[in-house]
Amino acid sequence: LETLERAGLASERVTLPWLDVVTPVKNAISYAELAAFWRARGLGLGRGGWVPPADRASFAARAATESGQLNAFYRSRILTGAWLLETEGGRHYAQARAAAASIRRALVATLEPFDAILTPTVPRLAPTTEQVLDPSFDYDGLHSEIGIGRYTQLANVTGAPAITIPSRPASGPPVGLH
Repeated sequence: LETLERAGLASERVTLPWLDVVTPVKNAISYAELAAFWRARGLGLGRGGWVPPADRASFAARAATESGQLNAFYRSRILTGAWLLETEGGRHYAQARAAAASIRRALVATLEPFDAILTPTVPRLAPTTEQVLDPSFDYDGLHSEIGIGRYTQLANVTGAPAITIPSRPASGPPVGLH
């Protein structure tokens, strides 16, 4: 940010008060759509609707043989998504979609006087590959105050364009500017 400011960027701190609800909204939507995707054997529900026939056939064949081999992390999200879709007529999914629309409107209003919002890509040092591969890794922040996807999930929920730019500070590990 300091480098960008030296190059002429005018910056101002903003508060994103709805950022704390982005993760549960993203989780409800993505888990439900993941469950629907698996149930439909790769049909593009919630993903623009169209999936190339060869991709769908490949997914269906793979899903039929690998369903019993899914790791606990992935399986738990599919089962949670199925529950969200089937409980109370899918009310939780519908509420998450409505909340996403509200968050998008709030983001548009927040961005009105600005060209961009800059955040770190992740709220803490990025995990190692070994940490991420551990089934107990808490990507979603379900068991901690802040999940690793806290800032990137804003784009997932709102559909806002986003990019991460890798940056290597003078000292310390590389970080990403999102």
